[in-house]
Amino acid sequence: MQKLLSILGYYQRYWRITLFSAAAMSLFEVIDLLVPYATSHILNLISRQPIDRRLQQMIDGLATLLNQTVTQQFSLVVLVGFIGLVTVGRAPIQPWIGSWFSWDTAFRARRDHAEKALKKILTLPLEFYDENNPGRIAARVAKGLSNYTWTYPGITSQLIPKVMRVLGVFVVIGLIDWRIALIVLVSVTGILLHSFIGLKDLSAREERLDKYIENTDSRNSEIISNIKTVKAFGNEMTELKRQTQRLDREFKVLDYRIHKGYTILSTYQRTIVQSCMFVVLTCTLWLTVNNNISIGHFVTV
Repeated sequence: MQKLLSILGYYQRYWRITLFSAAAMSLFEVIDLLVPYATSHILNLISRQPIDRRLQQMIDGLATLLNQTVTQQFSLVVLVGFIGLVTVGRAPIQPWIGSWFSWDTAFRARRDHAEKALKKILTLPLEFYDENNPGRIAARVAKGLSNYTWTYPGITSQLIPKVMRVLGVFVVIGLIDWRIALIVLVSVTGILLHSFIGLKDLSAREERLDKYIENTDSRNSEIISNIKTVKAFGNEMTELKRQTQRLDREFKVLDYRIHKGYTILSTYQRTIVQSCMFVVLTCTLWLTVNNNISIGHFVTV
């Protein structure tokens, strides 16, 4: 939560465009769910099964407006036209609403905060630089700017819209059958809790790695800045040995703790997700065979 608030504060100047972009992308994700919904009712029409009352009322109203007779062909044209509008119509719009605004905002904020950091650095007293290594300071500034720049687009164009998509999925399935929706709710909740716990632990490991990398980069800067002194005292091999030990420590944390941790987390995630999907499939099939839901709704779920 603290990191999320920090990100919101970092992009506070651009909150209007951020809100617009995230809301638009979320809307696209929700609208996208209407495609399998419409496709399922195309199957119902072809197989002579009834369609949802709300959808039938919409088709009846459109037929009245256009002075047409409600037939199977007319209903199919309406549904296919709706799918075309949702998919083809949004294709040239979504990249600009999502990708363009997300990255444009991230790059603008990076420029602003880089200028702000430079102003702060130039106003610090000389005593500060006597106590702090210049390489460490530069590394911290670069790391901070990089983290915020690359995190923001993932939140606005991926995380928030996908959360809204999951909520939309739950609503659509809830309208079809509450029992399947309950299974989906329990599954998603369990997956999110497991992922959150795993990512929290990995985040702590990454913070430790950041400190190791910062120390290594700082020492590299010192060696380069004082290379004449290092060579004068013949300390090349000593410095190389020390840096090699630091690099080896970074590698062990990065490979055996972080990378391995993500692999283990992904293994559990995929297993849980596929198991939950199999349970949903089995339950939906059972309800379809027993005529509780239509074939089209089976496809939707």
